[in-house]
Amino acid sequence: MTRDEKQARWDSINHDIETLKPEHKLTGFLPLPRSMLNWGLSSTALVVYAMLLDRATLSRKNGWHDPCGVFVVYPNQSLALDLAKSVSAIKDALRALERAGLILRWQDQAGRANRIYLRVPPFTVQKPREQVFHSPGGFPSGYPDSMPTGTQTAFCPGPVGFPPPNKTT
Repeated sequence: MTRDEKQARWDSINHDIETLKPEHKLTGFLPLPRSMLNWGLSSTALVVYAMLLDRATLSRKNGWHDPCGVFVVYPNQSLALDLAKSVSAIKDALRALERAGLILRWQDQAGRANRIYLRVPPFTVQKPREQVFHSPGGFPSGYPDSMPTGTQTAFCPGPVGFPPPNKTT
């Protein structure tokens, strides 16, 4: 393929997309701890965690916290719609994140969306997959064994009810 053919092909792909330049500021991207790439989680679970982590920054800004920490209220249907996934895929991803010890869910009232408390991975340096993969306690190696796993019913309920909706600005 000649240089002109390559340029013509590149130009035909999408005229609205630019290559990254030094002066560009990156906005609208989801945070994801790099170490989580080696945890054996599905790509859906990783993207769900990134969406929850992104939403948690807004929750923190809006004062959505209690003695247990910052929480997110993100109904499964809304998360599924935002990620173009099925509700069952979202539920599977949330269960995987719970088993990995990365989220804790608390249900205030029947029929209401859960409060989701995010847990930040304890290490940021990548380790070989054998060292990072899950330990017998259900946490990646390096995670304290005293941390609870699974759906938490005795975790930290916080006040009953929900705060006003998040502000988007």
